[in-house]
Amino acid sequence: MFRFAQTDPVHICPVRGYGGAGELSRPVVSSSYTYHPPGRSSTPYDVTRSTLDVGYFKDLLFSRITSDDDTLWEIHEGISRDYVLQVVAEQRTLIERRIGPDGSGKEVWRWVPRIGGAANHFLDCEVYCLAAAYMSDAGRERGERGTSKGYEVADDDGSSWSFQRGGRRR
Repeated sequence: MFRFAQTDPVHICPVRGYGGAGELSRPVVSSSYTYHPPGRSSTPYDVTRSTLDVGYFKDLLFSRITSDDDTLWEIHEGISRDYVLQVVAEQRTLIERRIGPDGSGKEVWRWVPRIGGAANHFLDCEVYCLAAAYMSDAGRERGERGTSKGYEVADDDGSSWSFQRGGRRR
């Protein structure tokens, strides 16, 4: 991956997602280091890799999906049910509430799978597309940190599932 990125470093940027404990200081943190390819005969070279706060971009994505402003999230009318199910494969869940010595509190939220093992590849694609737009300054004036309000998925039989933070309702 790093060698490929070196072929056009202006347009190809190695990235990795971070969704672990805590949050990054910014939505995108870039760092440079010397990469040592495997093998004794390979020459080390400098690379820049960006780490993305995937929680930030998932929050931003779902704030756009659920926004009353239809221009923030537009998709083709012919999308498949599989696409929709993969995009909503995760939910933002309250993990814990931390109380500090001064009595102040902080809530810790994480994006977790709705169903263990469910595919979420389209969600990952949308998150990384949004991150790429953010990194290229496309629409940054609208890029406020969002929160998930809820969203709806229609089943083949005409019924719908309304997903809200922390659960699912029929």
